Amino acid sequence: MKKFTLFLALIAFVFYGFSQGKNLPKAELKCQMSEVQHYTPSEYNELKSTTTWGDVIWSEDFGGGQIPSNWVVVDNNSMGYVWYWSDDAVPGQAGTYSGNNQVFGATTASNGYIMISGDIYNAGGGATNMDSYFITAPINCDTATSVMVKFEQYFRNCCSSSSTSLNMSVSTDNVTWVDYSVINGVAINAPSDNPDVVMINVTALAAGQSTVYLKFHKSGASHYFWAIDDIALITAPMDEIKLEKTYNSFLGTFGTDFGHSGYYSQIPVSQYMPLYLAGDVKNKGVNEQHNVTLNSKVFDASATELFNQTADTSSLVSDSTVYLDMPVDFEPTGTGDYSITWECYQDEVDEIPENNFGDTVDFSITDNNVYARDIMRTGTVTPDNYVDGADGDLVGVDYYVYASDTVKSISVYVYYTSDPGSILIAKLYQWDGTDNVLIVESEEYVLTASDIGTWVEIPFITAQAGDDILDPQYTYIAGVELYWGTAELRIGSDDTDPHIFQYEADLRIGTTWYWISEVPMIRLNFASAVTAPNFTSAPVVEHPIDSTYTYTAIVDDPNASFTAVVNDTDIPMTYTDNGDGTVTITIPELSSIGYAVGDSYRIIVRADNGYEENEQYFWVDIVANPDGINDLGALPVSIYPNPAQEELFVNNAEHATINIYNLLGEVVLSVKDANSLNKINIASLAEGTYVVSVISNDKVYTQKFNHIK
Repeated sequence: MKKFTLFLALIAFVFYGFSQGKNLPKAELKCQMSEVQHYTPSEYNELKSTTTWGDVIWSEDFGGGQIPSNWVVVDNNSMGYVWYWSDDAVPGQAGTYSGNNQVFGATTASNGYIMISGDIYNAGGGATNMDSYFITAPINCDTATSVMVKFEQYFRNCCSSSSTSLNMSVSTDNVTWVDYSVINGVAINAPSDNPDVVMINVTALAAGQSTVYLKFHKSGASHYFWAIDDIALITAPMDEIKLEKTYNSFLGTFGTDFGHSGYYSQIPVSQYMPLYLAGDVKNKGVNEQHNVTLNSKVFDASATELFNQTADTSSLVSDSTVYLDMPVDFEPTGTGDYSITWECYQDEVDEIPENNFGDTVDFSITDNNVYARDIMRTGTVTPDNYVDGADGDLVGVDYYVYASDTVKSISVYVYYTSDPGSILIAKLYQWDGTDNVLIVESEEYVLTASDIGTWVEIPFITAQAGDDILDPQYTYIAGVELYWGTAELRIGSDDTDPHIFQYEADLRIGTTWYWISEVPMIRLNFASAVTAPNFTSAPVVEHPIDSTYTYTAIVDDPNASFTAVVNDTDIPMTYTDNGDGTVTITIPELSSIGYAVGDSYRIIVRADNGYEENEQYFWVDIVANPDGINDLGALPVSIYPNPAQEELFVNNAEHATINIYNLLGEVVLSVKDANSLNKINIASLAEGTYVVSVISNDKVYTQKFNHIK
């Protein structure tokens, strides 16, 4: 795994009501600008149909059968992982994992394009680090008064948003570069739009320059591919403002002072604070813009408008940004779901009005005492992504405690690539104005197969009475200390807007604290919180191609309801919510619909107890039909009778482990190193429904049965 250099620029900020600032260095994974606009082809064509900008200054469609000879292609790792010209209909179609890639939809893809294929270069093995780019020949823009870069792309990445970057960069001297990330929040293992039309206004850098260079740079450990076509420099709009970023920050009060505590997706009603709203508006056109205004509205779940405020400035010159904050803060009307909308406008007629709107921001105020910042899982975070990151280091999330309460646990999302046997320790620190002080922690939590790809709750253990009672108007770090040795251990993370990362996310390497540009998926649970259902069954992760796949998922809440999805709509999956805390998933044999041994598909099982939702996220590999009857993937195990009264028989489970669970997910009977035919005395069990789990060589077979007296 690549180690990233720690960028130790001190970031000073007012931290939640203390007169002393909590000054932390940033653990910088990548330095990128974010002034990038993304469109589908139809959106771009509609946009161009109503505007006068977009005249072509320079273009390249790769119809010459090669990368232009005066361009430079560089492989920084000297491993031969380079960009190349291709006219394959499907980018990366020769790669191990690219069988589901689509035909490239770029405007002139049929006459060729350029790409880099992590899939081909890393065929069949781990994702080796890549660090490769190409640079155009110098482009003359000395007569241009405005310049915008436009290109069409199609990509897919694995395996962590922290370790992979796709940058388009601009330079006028081929030495100093300005980088723009073009990933656009596309989730790991998901494809981008095909094509994704990218536009970046670089007027301030390129207009009037006789030499302009463009660089496309992929770095990080990744499979899959990045394809580029139809690169152009075009004229930019004359009148154009853009809402660059919005700020939705709850405020922690201390006397009359205010400190920002960042964004919360879910906040207990007892901890609710005023909501401060602001945004950055940039003049991306050539002309000065007048009466630039930002409007913010807040709505409840019934779409009733609760808040409507504006802030403005008299004028904004080209390539400048203004920070506009609402004159008053939002106060809630009670528990419920809330949405924030954004729009900026000016006196002039905006030539790209589509980017005058911010993403709608949702949050909830609940009577369930779960504190959360995460919105969606976009990647993973682990200390091993950073220089000197090692066993015993910690990732965490800041929570401002407005009113005193008792804490009971944290919930942490364990990514599906993590290995059982790794160890987590939950820790809670209080920022006392000068340092982070450990308040309470958990015992060691050893991950099992059922913990992978799901939320896991880890309870705190108090050393003495009162340790778990949190003081009001202090900031706490809910963290998890990680121990993985030679295995893999990753925590889900969220690197999307509207997070204000320096107020929200922490990394501790050794004894040094940093902030990071992604929020670990770690939630803080107060004493009365109803946490998500906990999965107690390990997924079945192999599907013999000519057999029926069956998996019964079990959670520890018999009242939970279930849904399940598969990532390929061609797969005829069915699931049955059994109404007792279990759900049975069934998928028929797959060879008849074009699947082959070596293919895989993803299943997500979701369990909801009415307060919180959990999921079990895992991949199923399609394997060859087994030769022996003792291979559980062939489903030879037979369990009978059903219902059973005093004895239960489990056949064809030689050398397996047999566990019998009640509907709370508790093991009530267990057999180790089973025989081919096992007679299990169940007379002592209470009447009810149970689940038998047969585990052998990482394969799992599950079946329900009823016990009667």
